[in-house]
Amino acid sequence: MSAKHLTLLVLGTIVAVSVFGSAGFVSSRLQSAPPVDIETLAKQFCVSLPTAVHVLPGDRIDHSFDVDVPFAPGPLGDSSHSALPVAKGAVVRLVIRSPHPGAIGVHGLSDIVPIRTGERVQISFRAIYSGRFPVHFHGVDGSHYEVSAFEVL
Repeated sequence: MSAKHLTLLVLGTIVAVSVFGSAGFVSSRLQSAPPVDIETLAKQFCVSLPTAVHVLPGDRIDHSFDVDVPFAPGPLGDSSHSALPVAKGAVVRLVIRSPHPGAIGVHGLSDIVPIRTGERVQISFRAIYSGRFPVHFHGVDGSHYEVSAFEVL
């Protein structure tokens, strides 16, 4: 093995340990947490939202998207999918389906709503802030991962 390859191997190991810690951390990160009922889970992640994000009956929907929670999350930290672009002030409706029970929401723009296995739920919000907003799934098994995202322009 050349000195260059050895240096790259050592640097890669240092980076992996500093990011992931010991192998025990990685394996404990992948273990399931005790199950929680869906309504309790949704309430645990609720935050107060400004009134301006709420969509009123009769408001025109500017964008409608179908979102499917994947059967299994991608690799840890994977948020490589493209963010869906929407204009600031637009009203967005999501129709979401999940193969797992849990709760789902758009961080900073919607309430977190419970979702049951195979059920379809709708989330509507007004995109009042600029930036990137992930759609996160919080599973009753302790999982928590991004399933989509919005880029508010």
